[in-house]
Amino acid sequence: MAGELLFFSADDVRAVLIYDDLIPAMETALARFSDREKGGVVQPVRSTTRVNKYNGVFLVMPAYSEKDNALATKVVSFYPENKAVPTHHALIVLLEPTTGVPKAVMDGEIITAMRTAAASAAVTKGDVSCLQHWSLSFQPRSLKKLSNPYLAPPYPDPSYIGNWCSGPLLTTIGLGVQGCSLILTTAGMAVQRLPFYPATAKLGVQGNCLILTTGWVFGAPSQILTAVGLGVQGFIQILIAMGLGVQDLLSTVGALCKPSPHILAIVGAGVQGHSHYHSLSSIYNFTEVRIASRTLESAEKLVTQVPNGRVCDSVEEAVKGADIIVMATSAMKPLLKADWVKAGTHINAVGACKADWQELDPDLVRSSVLVVDSREAAMVESGDVILSKAEIFAEAGELFQGWKKPQTDQTTIFKSLGIGVEDTVAAKLVYDKILQQRPK
Repeated sequence: MAGELLFFSADDVRAVLIYDDLIPAMETALARFSDREKGGVVQPVRSTTRVNKYNGVFLVMPAYSEKDNALATKVVSFYPENKAVPTHHALIVLLEPTTGVPKAVMDGEIITAMRTAAASAAVTKGDVSCLQHWSLSFQPRSLKKLSNPYLAPPYPDPSYIGNWCSGPLLTTIGLGVQGCSLILTTAGMAVQRLPFYPATAKLGVQGNCLILTTGWVFGAPSQILTAVGLGVQGFIQILIAMGLGVQDLLSTVGALCKPSPHILAIVGAGVQGHSHYHSLSSIYNFTEVRIASRTLESAEKLVTQVPNGRVCDSVEEAVKGADIIVMATSAMKPLLKADWVKAGTHINAVGACKADWQELDPDLVRSSVLVVDSREAAMVESGDVILSKAEIFAEAGELFQGWKKPQTDQTTIFKSLGIGVEDTVAAKLVYDKILQQRPK
């Protein structure tokens, strides 16, 4: 075998993989997957071998992403009746795409847990979340030091305007300094005037984010509120008018959650319950987190990590009134009833991963806006989709591409089975970061 074959343990992966990197990586991966050949992703539906004697499943998940220059396969086992050991075990083999030579074998359990939760977070985050990435929020995690190289001193208090047009903005819409300057200039605010922004514009407050209420964007406050406040479509139209394509908005248009969610409910306090709490809390500040699980022990273990968290005695108690619900169970029969879910709630459903398993009430699935990671996989592997006979509104990647408009006024469901390109892109990200940190 040519070259050194590296091995990365779970600790190695955990040390470098963070949601700030992984969430946008999953957005891009899902968008490219849904773009099929143009997206440069080749990925069959996973191969499944059933181990019926022990109620186990063994899966093989290969994928190639041309634009990421990434080729890998994951082997994963799922034994839902495990008690003393995790229900999932996984390894990923990363290969050199140009030669097929294996480059690294790495633990796949951390990647599986985190990439699934990162994909859910990417699909969940609403329009106000986009603004938080523009640092228009006063939430502590958004307050970073002003570091724009093109702004001259004197600087204002950095905790006030944060980095309004630096890292988060550039990362969110995929633009360099010129693109950022174009946005500010088109908004009627010269780049050199940005430090004096608080003194030159009136501000209104909606939810956690600042909403501009002056009329210097296309001359009408109503257009500002449409573009900046709650409407993705208006935001896209403004950028198109500025000569920017929807492709520049991969990180801002795939949103199923209403702005400013306050209550998170997690049903299933296993590995995915933990990872979803951490991924979603990286983009939202929840005032209350409710946890329901098959065992009190697992629920109490998770709640120790959760500020404002509490253990609930039932699924119904946990989900009633929640803004976001995470279903991360090994249920074979529906646990989440339609009558318990308020209108406009967003649900991330990552359990019930067999064709004859369900964790969602079929009436709930049929009456909601249903989004999946892969239509093909959902119609073969998801009991929640197959048995409910619900219509699939879109793949997540179609939302990120801007081909389908998110429906945040209705109850929404992201039914996620996990797809190979997510593992491949995440493994390449881990490999690159570890090699970057090694001594030259």
